[in-house]
Amino acid sequence: MKSFLLGSSRKTECGAKRFLPRTAVRAAPFALLQCNGIVLGLACAAAAQPVIATGGVLNAAINAYAGLPNSSIAQGSMFIVYGSNLGPSTLVKVSAYPLPAVLSGTSMKVTVNGTTVNPPMVYTAADQAVAILPSTTPSGAGAITVTYNNQTSASAPIQVVAGRVGIFTINSAGSDPGIVTEPDYSVLGATHAANPGDTLII
Repeated sequence: MKSFLLGSSRKTECGAKRFLPRTAVRAAPFALLQCNGIVLGLACAAAAQPVIATGGVLNAAINAYAGLPNSSIAQGSMFIVYGSNLGPSTLVKVSAYPLPAVLSGTSMKVTVNGTTVNPPMVYTAADQAVAILPSTTPSGAGAITVTYNNQTSASAPIQVVAGRVGIFTINSAGSDPGIVTEPDYSVLGATHAANPGDTLII
């Protein structure tokens, strides 16, 4: 967003002056339009509406598309929404608990069988946002919307189930070895194998 300072003005068509705000702002640009001493109105650039990509609501661990095994979103699980204008241009993640319902202007609503919940946010960016589906969300077919800076997306489908397995992978795409660690959080791999009787974290 641009910041405008005291006393600035610009010419518009037909010689009308476009007066800018007296105080520097970090909101959407706005201006008084004046012609021959008559104020014509207030112009304001609206924020772009968030758009959820088709099939863009996925299990955050395995990114399985609708119709594939484990593609539904389980109660209490982490899920990801892909799209555009979902959040700020630079990724913002939570820095403290409890997780907030609104993060850097981004929030979500999920409605299933007449019940609406507000998933706690984990991180947000322009092209993706991650949240945790509340365990109180009913099972079944529902709808989700994303709101960013008071602009709300069209609804997208979401399928909620009581439970699904989703193991985070090393490449973060669901197609690599799973992230399995020792109790000290060292990740197992080709050069770091587990032994019988070891305690592991998945």
